[in-house]
Amino acid sequence: APTVLMGPGWGQPGDTNVAATGVLGATSIAHLRERGFNVLTWDPRGFGESEGTVQVNSPDAEGRDVQSLLDWVAAQPEARLDGEGDPRTGMIGASYGGGIQTVTAAADCRVDALVPIMAWHSLETSLYKAGTPKMGWANILTSVSGAGTVDPHVTDASEAMNETGVLDEEDVEWFADRGPGDLVEDITAPTLFIQGTVDTLFTLDEAVTNYRALRDNDVPVAMLWYCGGHGTCLTGDGDPRRVEMAGVAWLERWVKEDESVELGPRFDFVDQEGARYTGDDYPLPAGD
Repeated sequence: APTVLMGPGWGQPGDTNVAATGVLGATSIAHLRERGFNVLTWDPRGFGESEGTVQVNSPDAEGRDVQSLLDWVAAQPEARLDGEGDPRTGMIGASYGGGIQTVTAAADCRVDALVPIMAWHSLETSLYKAGTPKMGWANILTSVSGAGTVDPHVTDASEAMNETGVLDEEDVEWFADRGPGDLVEDITAPTLFIQGTVDTLFTLDEAVTNYRALRDNDVPVAMLWYCGGHGTCLTGDGDPRRVEMAGVAWLERWVKEDESVELGPRFDFVDQEGARYTGDDYPLPAGD
């Protein structure tokens, strides 16, 4: 069977509960298995039982770790292969588990489809927008990572942010190098970007930038906005399983290669009142 790699959020180990429902808009191991996928989860370096130092989804660290996982999947008798050493695989996951997808797929064409949920384009534009650190979120993330072993740049940036309100240029460059940034241009895997309209950590603009890069390169891409993410939804969001069903359908179409799966509109979003709209592309044409 094809395999789905499902990465966890920041500071968390990989999910091992084969019965639980998904959180933060993500799907669950159980649902993916019901739909005929093998599922691989893991503890990212520095978190859970993994050793090493957290490099914040660096292409040269966590990105290469996932490439090693792809090598491992290719050697398993249960795995469907496209060729020797090339497993039929997709990726899904939220937040930190979303960011690792774009970093990995930019470097490894063995990934056949992506579903990044509330991920980012650049840690510079998302965490240090207009040269202003998101102190509230940064302090939360630093606290959550306390049980892990993180790179000194993370703790240094946190201390500088709280003491002076600005970051050292070296730290800014370090976070910018974590990607994906311009690496998105190298992605060829069909990708569904799912982003929260009330997300104040990784705003809609992060998904829009990634979406435009893939669309302009003629990569199959779609974007779904839901009332959720790193924030609190105060309006209705319609079907609570809308995000999960869309993500699984994307994997069935592009990883299973099931052409009978209907993916729906390319752009699907809700407004501030909870009303749902769809469009053929983003941005929508100007109107009344």
